[in-house]
Amino acid sequence: MRSITSPAPDSFVEASAEAGFELFYGKANCSSCHSTPDLTGSGLYKVTATDPAGGLAGGIHVPSLRGIASIAHYFHDSSAATLTDAINQLIAKTSVSGVPALTLNEIADLVEYLKSL
Repeated sequence: MRSITSPAPDSFVEASAEAGFELFYGKANCSSCHSTPDLTGSGLYKVTATDPAGGLAGGIHVPSLRGIASIAHYFHDSSAATLTDAINQLIAKTSVSGVPALTLNEIADLVEYLKSL
């Protein structure tokens, strides 16, 4: 997997992406799960609309966020059609993911940062 080249970043608004970077490593605490240089992490998580089943029932490994803007739909069950939907789903599962409530502007900035990866 590490030998596969990530797609080029999507177009993004630089100032908003910079604010999103601050959120990613600050208030939104995304880096607590996406903690490695390739923005993956250790551990298994259940953060989707439907819990994983079968061999995945224990949770899903944290995927890399590199090139994330080019791979919609998100999550193992394709329950999020956009990056905004994915962030909102994580916020809704606060008790599982530890994601705090974010304003609409903060979510937009975080999406711009993700598009820059």
